Amino acid sequence: MTICIIFDCDGVLVDSETIAHQVGINSLEKLGYNLTIEESIRKFTGKNHVGSRQIVIEDQASIFLKISFSQGKFSEEVLRRFQLELKPLFESRLNML
Repeated sequence: MTICIIFDCDGVLVDSETIAHQVGINSLEKLGYNLTIEESIRKFTGKNHVGSRQIVIEDQASIFLKISFSQGKFSEEVLRRFQLELKPLFESRLNML
């Protein structure tokens, strides 16, 4: 018998989305594109990097956003913040058995 467990990690096990949005907000702020966490979630949740980049360009054409914006330093900062800040949303009861 094969057992398969599928986890929907973000929002179930951990809340990584808030951290990723905050890194994006901080990165875009340096380029002069300011938005709140609520605006970021509304505009960018469910979008890939290409779609997110297009939204920024459409909103504020004066910002030069390299295609590589979502790679390199941005991705490194997201991973760094995940390592520092990700916490489980629930406490495991398995070790209590």
